[in-house]
Amino acid sequence: MDFGLSKIGPANQEFTFLISHPAGTFGYCDPLYVDTGFLTKESDVYSFGVVLFEVLCGRLCIANYDDNRRFLSKLAQTCCEEKKLQTIVLDCLQEQIYPDCLVIFSKIAYQCLHRDRNQRPPVAEIVKQLKDAVQCQVKYMVEKEKKFKFNAAFYSEVDLHMHDDLEQMSKPLQSLIQHGDMSEKELKAYDGTDPRKPVLMAIKGKIYDVSSSRMFYGAGGTYGEWSGKDASRAIAKLSFEEEDLNCDLTGLGDDALDALDDWEIMFKSKYVKVGSIKNPERKSRGDMTEEELKSYDGRDPSKPILMAINGVIYDVSTERRLYGPGGPYELWTGKDCSRAVAKRSFKGEDLNSDLTGLGDHELQSLKNWEDTFRIKYVRVGVIAKSKNNSSYILQS
Repeated sequence: MDFGLSKIGPANQEFTFLISHPAGTFGYCDPLYVDTGFLTKESDVYSFGVVLFEVLCGRLCIANYDDNRRFLSKLAQTCCEEKKLQTIVLDCLQEQIYPDCLVIFSKIAYQCLHRDRNQRPPVAEIVKQLKDAVQCQVKYMVEKEKKFKFNAAFYSEVDLHMHDDLEQMSKPLQSLIQHGDMSEKELKAYDGTDPRKPVLMAIKGKIYDVSSSRMFYGAGGTYGEWSGKDASRAIAKLSFEEEDLNCDLTGLGDDALDALDDWEIMFKSKYVKVGSIKNPERKSRGDMTEEELKSYDGRDPSKPILMAINGVIYDVSTERRLYGPGGPYELWTGKDCSRAVAKRSFKGEDLNSDLTGLGDHELQSLKNWEDTFRIKYVRVGVIAKSKNNSSYILQS
Protein backbone atom coordinates (compact mmCIF):
# COMPACT_ATOMS: atom_id res chain seq x y z
CA MET A 1 0.00 0.00 0.00
CA ASP A 2 1.38 3.40 -0.95
CA PHE A 3 1.08 6.01 1.79
CA GLY A 4 2.95 8.52 -0.30
CA LEU A 5 6.47 7.95 0.97
CA SER A 6 9.02 5.13 0.83
CA LYS A 7 12.39 5.07 2.52
CA ILE A 8 15.13 2.44 2.90
CA GLY A 9 16.08 1.75 6.50
CA PRO A 10 17.26 -1.01 8.85
CA ALA A 11 14.92 -3.97 9.27
CA ASN A 12 14.24 -6.32 12.18
CA GLN A 13 15.36 -3.76 14.74
CA GLU A 14 13.60 -3.00 18.00
CA PHE A 15 13.86 0.72 17.31
CA THR A 16 13.93 2.02 13.73
CA PHE A 17 13.73 5.59 12.55
CA LEU A 18 14.92 7.81 9.75
CA ILE A 19 15.36 11.58 9.57
CA SER A 20 14.47 13.14 6.22
CA HIS A 21 12.80 16.14 4.66
CA PRO A 22 9.00 15.76 5.06
CA ALA A 23 7.44 14.21 1.98
CA GLY A 24 4.34 12.18 1.35
CA THR A 25 0.68 12.21 0.41
CA PHE A 26 -1.16 14.94 2.27
CA GLY A 27 -3.82 13.50 4.55
CA TYR A 28 -2.00 10.24 5.23
CA CYS A 29 1.21 11.63 6.71
CA ASP A 30 1.97 11.37 10.39
CA PRO A 31 1.70 14.95 11.78
CA LEU A 32 4.88 14.41 13.81
CA TYR A 33 6.76 13.44 10.67
CA VAL A 34 5.56 16.60 8.95
CA ASP A 35 6.63 18.70 11.94
CA THR A 36 10.00 17.07 12.66
CA GLY A 37 11.06 15.04 9.63
CA PHE A 38 11.51 12.15 12.08
CA LEU A 39 10.19 9.00 10.37
CA THR A 40 9.42 5.82 12.34
CA LYS A 41 7.44 2.64 11.82
CA GLU A 42 4.71 4.27 13.92
CA SER A 43 4.31 6.77 11.07
CA ASP A 44 3.01 3.90 8.93
CA VAL A 45 0.63 2.94 11.73
CA TYR A 46 -0.84 6.45 11.62
CA SER A 47 -1.30 6.23 7.85
CA PHE A 48 -2.95 2.84 8.17
CA GLY A 49 -5.38 4.29 10.72
CA VAL A 50 -6.43 6.86 8.12
CA VAL A 51 -7.05 4.04 5.63
CA LEU A 52 -9.19 2.16 8.17
CA PHE A 53 -11.42 5.21 8.58
CA GLU A 54 -11.60 5.61 4.80
CA VAL A 55 -13.03 2.09 4.61
CA LEU A 56 -15.44 2.75 7.48
CA CYS A 57 -16.70 6.09 6.16
CA GLY A 58 -16.63 5.39 2.42
CA ARG A 59 -14.66 8.55 1.56
CA LEU A 60 -11.10 9.69 0.91
CA CYS A 61 -8.84 11.20 3.53
CA ILE A 62 -9.34 14.66 2.00
CA ALA A 63 -12.72 15.83 0.71
CA ASN A 64 -13.91 18.99 -0.98
CA TYR A 65 -15.22 20.77 2.10
CA ASP A 66 -14.29 24.09 3.64
CA ASP A 67 -14.93 23.05 7.24
CA ASN A 68 -13.81 20.36 9.68
CA ARG A 69 -15.01 17.63 7.31
CA ARG A 70 -12.15 18.30 4.88
CA PHE A 71 -9.62 16.08 6.68
CA LEU A 72 -10.97 12.66 7.59
CA SER A 73 -8.40 12.02 10.32
CA LYS A 74 -9.40 15.08 12.35
CA LEU A 75 -13.11 14.51 11.71
CA ALA A 76 -12.91 10.85 12.77
CA GLN A 77 -11.01 11.68 15.95
CA THR A 78 -13.54 14.35 16.90
CA CYS A 79 -16.54 12.09 16.24
CA CYS A 80 -14.99 9.25 18.26
CA GLU A 81 -14.28 11.54 21.21
CA GLU A 82 -17.79 13.02 21.09
CA LYS A 83 -19.36 9.56 20.62
CA LYS A 84 -20.86 10.60 17.27
CA LEU A 85 -19.05 8.13 15.03
CA GLN A 86 -22.35 6.93 13.55
CA THR A 87 -22.77 10.32 11.86
CA ILE A 88 -19.84 9.65 9.50
CA VAL A 89 -20.01 5.87 9.02
CA LEU A 90 -21.17 4.88 5.53
CA ASP A 91 -24.96 4.44 5.59
CA CYS A 92 -25.09 1.01 3.94
CA LEU A 93 -22.29 -0.25 6.21
CA GLN A 94 -24.02 1.07 9.31
CA GLU A 95 -27.09 -0.99 8.46
CA GLN A 96 -25.09 -4.22 8.16
CA ILE A 97 -22.21 -4.07 10.63
CA TYR A 98 -22.66 -5.62 14.06
CA PRO A 99 -22.32 -2.93 16.78
CA ASP A 100 -19.60 -4.84 18.66
CA CYS A 101 -17.64 -5.21 15.42
CA LEU A 102 -17.93 -1.48 14.77
CA VAL A 103 -16.62 -0.73 18.27
CA ILE A 104 -13.54 -2.97 17.82
CA PHE A 105 -12.78 -1.64 14.33
CA SER A 106 -13.21 2.04 15.17
CA LYS A 107 -11.29 1.74 18.45
CA ILE A 108 -8.16 0.34 16.82
CA ALA A 109 -8.39 2.87 13.98
CA TYR A 110 -8.69 5.70 16.51
CA GLN A 111 -5.66 4.45 18.43
CA CYS A 112 -3.61 4.45 15.23
CA LEU A 113 -4.19 8.21 14.91
CA HIS A 114 -2.89 9.06 18.38
CA ARG A 115 -0.66 12.11 18.43
CA ASP A 116 1.80 10.38 20.75
CA ARG A 117 3.62 7.71 18.78
CA ASN A 118 4.13 5.64 21.93
CA GLN A 119 0.35 5.38 22.29
CA ARG A 120 -0.13 3.93 18.81
CA PRO A 121 -0.62 0.15 18.78
CA PRO A 122 2.01 -2.16 17.26
CA VAL A 123 1.19 -3.81 13.96
CA ALA A 124 0.70 -7.20 15.62
CA GLU A 125 -1.98 -5.73 17.89
CA ILE A 126 -3.72 -4.08 14.93
CA VAL A 127 -3.84 -7.40 13.08
CA LYS A 128 -5.20 -9.17 16.18
CA GLN A 129 -7.95 -6.56 16.72
CA LEU A 130 -9.00 -6.60 13.07
CA LYS A 131 -9.22 -10.40 13.14
CA ASP A 132 -11.37 -10.16 16.27
CA ALA A 133 -13.64 -7.66 14.47
CA VAL A 134 -14.02 -10.02 11.50
CA GLN A 135 -14.79 -12.99 13.74
CA CYS A 136 -17.36 -10.92 15.64
CA GLN A 137 -19.10 -9.90 12.39
CA VAL A 138 -19.02 -13.41 10.94
CA LYS A 139 -20.50 -14.88 14.12
CA TYR A 140 -23.28 -12.30 14.05
CA MET A 141 -24.07 -12.99 10.38
CA VAL A 142 -24.04 -16.77 10.91
CA GLU A 143 -26.43 -16.53 13.87
CA LYS A 144 -28.75 -14.23 11.97
CA GLU A 145 -28.69 -16.50 8.92
CA LYS A 146 -29.45 -19.54 11.09
CA LYS A 147 -32.42 -17.77 12.63
CA PHE A 148 -33.69 -16.67 9.24
CA LYS A 149 -33.27 -20.13 7.68
CA PHE A 150 -35.08 -21.75 10.62
CA ASN A 151 -38.10 -19.49 10.16
CA ALA A 152 -38.10 -19.88 6.39
CA ALA A 153 -37.77 -23.68 6.57
CA PHE A 154 -40.49 -23.92 9.21
CA TYR A 155 -43.03 -21.98 7.20
CA SER A 156 -42.05 -23.68 3.92
CA GLU A 157 -42.78 -27.08 5.45
CA VAL A 158 -46.25 -25.92 6.45
CA ASP A 159 -46.80 -24.50 2.97
CA LEU A 160 -46.24 -27.90 1.35
CA HIS A 161 -49.28 -29.31 3.12
CA MET A 162 -51.45 -26.32 2.25
CA HIS A 163 -50.24 -25.67 -1.28
CA ASP A 164 -52.97 -27.38 -3.30
CA ASP A 165 -55.91 -25.88 -1.41
CA LEU A 166 -54.39 -22.40 -1.24
CA GLU A 167 -53.41 -22.39 -4.90
CA GLN A 168 -56.99 -23.11 -5.85
CA MET A 169 -58.26 -20.46 -3.43
CA SER A 170 -55.84 -17.74 -4.54
CA LYS A 171 -56.47 -17.92 -8.28
CA PRO A 172 -59.70 -15.88 -8.32
CA LEU A 173 -58.20 -13.44 -5.78
CA GLN A 174 -55.26 -12.22 -7.85
CA SER A 175 -57.03 -9.11 -9.08
CA LEU A 176 -58.43 -8.46 -5.62
CA ILE A 177 -55.12 -8.24 -3.74
CA GLN A 178 -53.23 -6.14 -6.30
CA HIS A 179 -54.86 -2.96 -5.09
CA GLY A 180 -51.88 -1.09 -3.64
CA ASP A 181 -52.48 1.19 -0.68
CA MET A 182 -55.39 0.84 1.75
CA SER A 183 -56.46 2.45 4.99
CA GLU A 184 -56.27 0.71 8.35
CA LYS A 185 -60.06 0.46 8.30
CA GLU A 186 -60.01 -1.27 4.90
CA LEU A 187 -57.25 -3.62 6.04
CA LYS A 188 -59.45 -4.97 8.86
CA ALA A 189 -61.59 -6.80 6.27
CA TYR A 190 -58.62 -9.08 5.47
CA ASP A 191 -58.09 -10.53 8.95
CA GLY A 192 -58.64 -14.14 7.86
CA THR A 193 -62.19 -14.54 9.13
CA ASP A 194 -63.57 -14.57 5.57
CA PRO A 195 -62.21 -17.63 3.70
CA ARG A 196 -63.01 -15.96 0.37
CA LYS A 197 -60.53 -13.16 1.01
CA PRO A 198 -56.76 -13.27 1.35
CA VAL A 199 -55.15 -12.80 4.75
CA LEU A 200 -53.24 -9.52 4.94
CA MET A 201 -51.16 -7.92 7.68
CA ALA A 202 -48.74 -5.03 7.87
CA ILE A 203 -45.31 -4.43 9.35
CA LYS A 204 -44.04 -0.84 9.60
CA GLY A 205 -46.82 0.33 7.29
CA LYS A 206 -46.09 -2.22 4.53
CA ILE A 207 -48.91 -4.69 3.76
CA TYR A 208 -48.13 -8.34 2.99
CA ASP A 209 -50.31 -11.21 1.76
CA VAL A 210 -49.78 -14.05 4.26
CA SER A 211 -52.50 -16.31 2.83
CA SER A 212 -49.95 -19.03 2.12
CA SER A 213 -49.59 -19.41 5.90
CA ARG A 214 -53.30 -19.18 6.71
CA MET A 215 -52.89 -21.90 9.34
CA PHE A 216 -50.84 -19.44 11.37
CA TYR A 217 -52.30 -16.05 10.41
CA GLY A 218 -55.92 -17.00 9.70
CA ALA A 219 -58.76 -17.04 12.22
CA GLY A 220 -57.78 -19.14 15.23
CA GLY A 221 -54.15 -19.35 14.10
CA THR A 222 -51.16 -18.74 16.34
CA TYR A 223 -50.69 -15.22 14.96
CA GLY A 224 -54.29 -14.63 13.91
CA GLU A 225 -54.54 -11.60 16.22
CA TRP A 226 -51.93 -9.79 14.11
CA SER A 227 -53.81 -10.11 10.81
CA GLY A 228 -55.95 -7.36 9.31
CA LYS A 229 -53.87 -4.63 10.95
CA ASP A 230 -50.40 -3.16 11.42
CA ALA A 231 -49.40 -4.85 14.66
CA SER A 232 -45.72 -3.92 14.53
CA ARG A 233 -45.60 -3.30 18.28
CA ALA A 234 -47.09 -6.71 19.06
CA ILE A 235 -44.71 -8.42 16.63
CA ALA A 236 -41.70 -6.69 18.19
CA LYS A 237 -42.79 -7.80 21.66
CA LEU A 238 -44.21 -11.16 20.47
CA SER A 239 -47.36 -10.07 22.26
CA PHE A 240 -51.05 -10.74 21.73
CA GLU A 241 -52.32 -8.23 24.25
CA GLU A 242 -54.95 -5.82 22.94
CA GLU A 243 -52.92 -2.75 23.93
CA ASP A 244 -50.00 -3.94 21.76
CA LEU A 245 -51.98 -4.61 18.57
CA ASN A 246 -50.91 -1.37 16.87
CA CYS A 247 -48.00 0.20 15.01
CA ASP A 248 -46.74 2.44 17.83
CA LEU A 249 -43.09 1.60 18.58
CA THR A 250 -42.71 4.16 21.35
CA GLY A 251 -40.69 2.94 24.33
CA LEU A 252 -39.51 -0.33 22.77
CA GLY A 253 -35.97 -1.43 23.56
CA ASP A 254 -33.23 -2.46 21.15
CA ASP A 255 -33.98 -6.19 21.54
CA ALA A 256 -37.64 -5.70 20.59
CA LEU A 257 -36.75 -3.48 17.63
CA ASP A 258 -34.14 -6.01 16.45
CA ALA A 259 -36.77 -8.75 16.67
CA LEU A 260 -39.12 -6.63 14.56
CA ASP A 261 -36.37 -6.15 11.97
CA ASP A 262 -35.92 -9.93 11.78
CA TRP A 263 -39.64 -10.45 11.18
CA GLU A 264 -39.60 -7.77 8.48
CA ILE A 265 -36.66 -9.41 6.70
CA MET A 266 -38.49 -12.74 6.73
CA PHE A 267 -41.71 -11.19 5.42
CA LYS A 268 -39.88 -9.44 2.57
CA SER A 269 -38.33 -12.71 1.43
CA LYS A 270 -41.34 -14.98 1.94
CA TYR A 271 -44.52 -12.99 1.25
CA VAL A 272 -45.72 -10.65 -1.48
CA LYS A 273 -45.97 -7.00 -0.57
CA VAL A 274 -49.36 -5.87 -1.89
CA GLY A 275 -49.40 -2.25 -0.76
CA SER A 276 -48.90 0.20 2.07
CA ILE A 277 -51.16 1.66 4.71
CA LYS A 278 -52.50 5.00 3.57
CA ASN A 279 -53.85 7.66 5.86
CA PRO A 280 -53.25 5.72 9.07
CA GLU A 281 -56.01 6.51 11.52
CA ARG A 282 -53.62 8.17 13.95
CA LYS A 283 -52.37 10.53 11.25
CA SER A 284 -54.36 12.70 8.85
CA ARG A 285 -52.91 14.27 5.74
CA GLY A 286 -52.76 18.01 5.36
CA ASP A 287 -50.54 20.96 6.08
CA MET A 288 -48.66 21.88 9.23
CA THR A 289 -46.76 25.05 10.06
CA GLU A 290 -43.10 24.87 11.03
CA GLU A 291 -44.07 26.00 14.51
CA GLU A 292 -46.55 23.12 14.86
CA LEU A 293 -44.01 20.63 13.51
CA LYS A 294 -41.60 21.45 16.35
CA SER A 295 -43.71 19.53 18.86
CA TYR A 296 -43.09 16.26 16.99
CA ASP A 297 -39.31 16.12 17.58
CA GLY A 298 -39.44 12.88 19.57
CA ARG A 299 -39.23 14.41 23.03
CA ASP A 300 -42.86 13.60 23.76
CA PRO A 301 -43.14 9.77 23.77
CA SER A 302 -46.89 10.01 23.24
CA LYS A 303 -46.43 11.64 19.84
CA PRO A 304 -44.95 10.30 16.59
CA ILE A 305 -41.61 11.62 15.33
CA LEU A 306 -41.93 13.78 12.24
CA MET A 307 -39.43 15.53 10.00
CA ALA A 308 -39.63 17.21 6.62
CA ILE A 309 -37.54 17.13 3.47
CA ASN A 310 -38.20 19.72 0.78
CA GLY A 311 -41.41 20.73 2.52
CA VAL A 312 -42.87 17.20 2.67
CA ILE A 313 -43.48 15.80 6.18
CA TYR A 314 -42.73 12.14 6.96
CA ASP A 315 -43.40 9.99 10.02
CA VAL A 316 -40.07 8.42 11.01
CA SER A 317 -41.34 6.87 14.25
CA THR A 318 -40.47 3.37 13.03
CA GLU A 319 -36.78 4.31 13.30
CA ARG A 320 -36.95 5.95 16.74
CA ARG A 321 -33.43 4.71 17.51
CA LEU A 322 -32.10 6.87 14.69
CA TYR A 323 -34.36 9.91 14.90
CA GLY A 324 -35.51 9.88 18.53
CA PRO A 325 -33.74 11.44 21.54
CA GLY A 326 -30.15 10.27 21.66
CA GLY A 327 -30.23 9.04 18.06
CA PRO A 328 -27.68 10.19 15.48
CA TYR A 329 -30.26 12.24 13.55
CA GLU A 330 -32.29 13.63 16.45
CA LEU A 331 -31.39 17.23 15.54
CA TRP A 332 -33.17 16.85 12.19
CA THR A 333 -36.59 15.98 13.60
CA GLY A 334 -39.46 18.36 14.28
CA LYS A 335 -38.39 20.61 11.43
CA ASP A 336 -37.56 20.88 7.73
CA CYS A 337 -33.77 20.74 7.76
CA SER A 338 -33.20 19.91 4.10
CA ARG A 339 -29.98 21.91 4.13
CA ALA A 340 -28.56 19.84 7.01
CA VAL A 341 -29.65 16.60 5.33
CA ALA A 342 -27.97 17.63 2.07
CA LYS A 343 -24.74 18.53 3.87
CA ARG A 344 -25.12 15.78 6.46
CA SER A 345 -24.56 18.49 9.00
CA PHE A 346 -25.67 18.94 12.59
CA LYS A 347 -24.67 22.58 12.97
CA GLY A 348 -27.31 25.02 14.12
CA GLU A 349 -26.92 27.23 11.08
CA ASP A 350 -27.71 24.32 8.75
CA LEU A 351 -30.88 23.11 10.49
CA ASN A 352 -33.24 24.76 8.02
CA SER A 353 -34.73 24.31 4.54
CA ASP A 354 -32.58 26.90 2.73
CA LEU A 355 -30.71 25.23 -0.15
CA THR A 356 -28.96 28.40 -1.31
CA GLY A 357 -25.32 27.88 -2.26
CA LEU A 358 -25.36 24.09 -2.14
CA GLY A 359 -23.32 22.26 -4.76
CA ASP A 360 -24.42 19.53 -7.15
CA HIS A 361 -22.99 16.82 -4.91
CA GLU A 362 -24.96 18.02 -1.89
CA LEU A 363 -28.19 18.43 -3.87
CA GLN A 364 -27.80 14.90 -5.23
CA SER A 365 -27.28 13.65 -1.68
CA LEU A 366 -30.52 15.35 -0.63
CA LYS A 367 -32.35 13.71 -3.54
CA ASN A 368 -31.07 10.30 -2.46
CA TRP A 369 -32.36 10.88 1.07
CA GLU A 370 -35.71 12.04 -0.31
CA ASP A 371 -36.04 8.93 -2.49
CA THR A 372 -35.33 6.74 0.55
CA PHE A 373 -37.92 8.55 2.65
CA ARG A 374 -40.60 8.16 -0.03
CA ILE A 375 -40.07 4.40 -0.04
CA LYS A 376 -39.47 3.78 3.66
CA TYR A 377 -41.72 6.22 5.54
CA VAL A 378 -45.32 7.39 5.43
CA ARG A 379 -45.88 10.89 4.08
CA VAL A 380 -48.26 12.64 6.48
CA GLY A 381 -48.45 16.20 5.13
CA VAL A 382 -46.58 19.24 3.88
CA ILE A 383 -45.21 22.41 5.45
CA ALA A 384 -47.86 25.16 5.38
CA LYS A 385 -46.75 28.61 4.29
CA SER A 386 -48.69 30.30 7.06
CA LYS A 387 -50.75 29.52 10.10
CA ASN A 388 -53.91 30.42 8.23
CA ASN A 389 -53.22 27.75 5.62
CA SER A 390 -52.73 25.01 8.18
CA SER A 391 -55.20 22.18 7.86
CA TYR A 392 -53.02 19.37 9.24
CA ILE A 393 -54.54 17.54 12.18
CA LEU A 394 -52.61 14.88 14.09
CA GLN A 395 -54.51 12.64 16.42
CA SER A 396 -52.22 11.07 18.96
